[in-house]
Amino acid sequence: MSNDSVIKNSADNNLTM
Repeated sequence: MSNDSVIKNSADNNLTM
């Protein structure tokens, strides 16, 4: 599991909020 994936997922969650 790469850290970039986690960061991207976090950013996507912020956008959908």
